[in-house]
Amino acid sequence: MPSLSDTIETPSDTIVITVDSVMAADSTARVALPWEKSLCHEAEAPASSSEREACRSLETTYLSGLPAVPRQPRVATDSGILTLLTVMFLFVAFSFKHCAKLFGVLAADLWSVRRRANAFDDPTANETRVLVVLLFQLWVCEGLLIYAALNNLGYISVPASIFTPIVALSGVAAAYYLSQLAAYRFVGYLFTDSIGASQWVKGFNSSQAFLGITLMAPALVTVFYPLATEAMLRTAAGLYIAARLMFIIKGFRIFYHNFPSLLYFILYLCALELVPLILLASAVTYLSQFLS
Repeated sequence: MPSLSDTIETPSDTIVITVDSVMAADSTARVALPWEKSLCHEAEAPASSSEREACRSLETTYLSGLPAVPRQPRVATDSGILTLLTVMFLFVAFSFKHCAKLFGVLAADLWSVRRRANAFDDPTANETRVLVVLLFQLWVCEGLLIYAALNNLGYISVPASIFTPIVALSGVAAAYYLSQLAAYRFVGYLFTDSIGASQWVKGFNSSQAFLGITLMAPALVTVFYPLATEAMLRTAAGLYIAARLMFIIKGFRIFYHNFPSLLYFILYLCALELVPLILLASAVTYLSQFLS
């Protein structure tokens, strides 16, 4: 095979090819091929110099992969919370299987102020059990929503275990309910007779039972769809205010007899509705320091 600088003889004529002539022709007449325009040089690659040096020094970099980053815990992936929700649903399902008429009883207790009781108004053991189950559902939902509110406002960071703070906040909600129940029984004993006090307490329990049913949807949405947390918190706040207004209206119908009694009712609103709620918010904010 002849070299570039050799002379090639053919029958027709003689052609002399040199290296200089090939380089000159390549620089002037050569047209870049289409695939050469899409070539990416190493210096133009979207990587830093340290990354390029790491790729050169390690022959098996693709086997090591990226460094492991711990996954941030979420309420929807916590096994303890999922177990708690499952147990709550099972309690509600098995309880309502034997006592489907409780909704009518709760609605009557929430609004009725009839002094003469019906012979069939005495609660049965099944109705009492369903009421306890609904209150348990209320406490769990309130614990989930309070935790979501604290996390959304920045008062609490995501801990390693989410189950413990939510259970603690649910316990705070249960303690708040029991303290309110004791206060209402005491005020009813002082300012009205046994029938009025019983009606008032039944109205409170009914409002809390309905609140537990309605708060289930916002609580579950905050667990499984965190992007809607802010909207669900506003919805839950509106449902809580509506339940309290229904209970306050029934209390007004029981205790209001004349204009001077209005002063006592205003004192009741401040002492048993506003101040305990402010104290609860302060206690939850203080408790959030130990739940992170």
